Amino acid sequence: MLTALKSLPDLMGRKKVGPKEIDTDLLVGSWRGLVLSAPHLEGEAAGR
Repeated sequence: MLTALKSLPDLMGRKKVGPKEIDTDLLVGSWRGLVLSAPHLEGEAAGR
């Protein structure tokens, strides 16, 4: 979790963040589906 927090400044302000750039193990419950399969996103971008 600490590694994920340290990477936040690099990801903030970007329009698209790929699922390979986030720690998907931290996504639980309905958040996993919302972040990883947002229908309005193109390609391999994760929702914000």
